[in-house]
Parts: sequence; C-alpha cells; structure tokens
Amino acid sequence: MSPFSQHEREPSAAKGRGPWFGVSIALAVLVVALIAAAVVSSGTSGTAVGPTPSTSLAVGGSTTTPSSRDGASTTSKPNSDAAGAVYSGCAAIPAPFPIGDRSCTIVAPPDIAAGERLPVVVVIHGLTETPAIAIANARWSAAVVRHRFIVVAPAGVLSSWNAGGCCAPAQQAGIDDVAFIDKVLDQISARTDVDMDKVFMVGGSNGGMMTYKYLCTGTHRIAGAASVAGTSVAGCQPARPISIMQIHGLDDHTVPYRGGASLISTVLGVSFDAVPAAMSALATAEGCSPTSTASTDGAVTTTTWSGCTNDVTVRLMSIAGLDHVWPVAPLFDATSQILKFFAIS
Repeated sequence: MSPFSQHEREPSAAKGRGPWFGVSIALAVLVVALIAAAVVSSGTSGTAVGPTPSTSLAVGGSTTTPSSRDGASTTSKPNSDAAGAVYSGCAAIPAPFPIGDRSCTIVAPPDIAAGERLPVVVVIHGLTETPAIAIANARWSAAVVRHRFIVVAPAGVLSSWNAGGCCAPAQQAGIDDVAFIDKVLDQISARTDVDMDKVFMVGGSNGGMMTYKYLCTGTHRIAGAASVAGTSVAGCQPARPISIMQIHGLDDHTVPYRGGASLISTVLGVSFDAVPAAMSALATAEGCSPTSTASTDGAVTTTTWSGCTNDVTVRLMSIAGLDHVWPVAPLFDATSQILKFFAIS
C-alpha cells in the first residue's frame, strides 16, 4: 500500500526501520484521504499522473494526433528515456465529476517492426505512488527494451485503487477501477503492435490487491497475474483459472505475511488474511492439488501448487528479511522472476 523503495534493500536494511517509519506512512495516507475529501467537497477535479522520465502527463491533458504505429490516441508525443524505451500515454478516459479524465503511461521498445505483436504487462502502482514511481522502482523500462514487451501503467485516483476492502480514498469514494482498467485495455487492443492473447497484470501493494479484484470479473482479459506485497481483500476468487504468483516479504510490516492488522492497515480500517492461507485458498479455488511443493534457496522459499484446472500454476515466493518494498537485485529481482513466470523472458 505504501510506496516501494527505489533503491536496493538488503535484509538488514528492511529490519532496521523504527516505529517512526510506520507513523510517517500512516500520516501520508491520512494526508491523501484529506486531499480526496477536499476534492469531493470543492468539486475540483483530482489529478493522476502518467509521467515519462521527463514529462508528467496530467489527467485531462489534450490529445495529439494518433501514432500510426500505435494505432491508438495518446496524451503526449512519444519520447525516450536513457534505456531507449519509448514513452507515450493513453487518450483521456472520461470519469464522473469531480474526478476528471483519467489516463495511463505506455512504455514500449524503440524498434518495433511492422507487423510485430508484443506481450503486454499492465502495471498497477501502489497506494500514494504514481505510474512513474512504479516503473522506476521495478526497473520496467530496461526490462521492456531487453525482453521486448509493452508496459501499460494506469493511474489511480489520488494514487489509490478501490480493491474492494482497501484502499482510501478510491475505495471510500466507490471508484469503479475495474471499469477503468477495461477502458485502458480497450485502447491497448486498438494498437497494431500488441498481442491481446498475452496480456498480463502485475500489482504492487494496493495495486496487487486491485489485481486480485480485477481477476474476479468474468470478462477480464488477463493471461496471467502477479502481486508483490499485496493480497486479496475483495472477498472473491478469480472468475476463471489463471496462473498467479505472489511475492511477499516475511518481514512486511504493512501487509503482514502472517496476517492481521498493521499500523497503516488500522488507519485504513482493514485486517489481512495470512498470505500462505490466502494462497492456499486460491489454489483450492483453482482446482489445484491439495498438497504443494516447497523449496528454499537462500532467503527465498518458493511454494508451488500444481495439478490445477487448465494446467495453471499458483506460486508463492516468500522472502526472509524483506519488508514492504519491491525487491530488486542483489536480494531478489522480482521483475525478472515475474517475467519468467509469464514466459516473457
């Protein structure tokens, strides 16, 4: 739910956070909620950010001429970052007053050939984050260039998602984020360079919770999913069997691995199921074998449920010494593991 670190974290660094870290996160969430209340009461449109490395794409921005390669309108002219990835954005997506138009950030390789169709990874950011932060934290830009796929990162309302049981302000305002993500995918499907049979979804924290909620809809178009430091709070299971991977730190103090409430979840009014129990229930719902296999490699324990309906896989990667962050090398490269799970790398 809280922002992920943009820096590499060793296990000792994760354990060294004092109580003021949790207090600061709780205060940050309260500030976001107060801003949301001010937006609703004043009738002023909130803004979500869909930035590029050099430009922020404010929701409701003017549209430009569609790119002939993309086959869809964008809210900004494409530009590149240091890794060579090309950034653009969705056309504005209308939302009810007082939210204002919504959008997303699109990151693609620089040299897509005519007729080439690439996999798509929909990246759902965490609470208080933006698409730019989520892309930077997980190093998606470099991965896009290296492994040839497209990232689509929608922007939540006031940096939050209504995942069912969490999180404010989107959840309190009853934002229909499932419908919003569907509209983003409608735009992506108009592009000539995407393979809509290979659309995957990844969420961090509140974004992971939103990923689980989205999978509960019977019309979802996702071929596989992953969550980092998130969990299901929607009280539902995927509408159809789908391969899912959960990555979670044993020392997560925000969404506790062993379940229950944390300082920030108490502020938000939510308590979490234990992650292993939640994944076991998910595996049962997906028709997997009642027993799982587990292996440990250093700080990482991988638990896998197989024999599932339609040969899908349910996997939990539990990381010792990791708090509520998106893990990167050398401790653990979550982005790389997720791309392997999706058979993109």
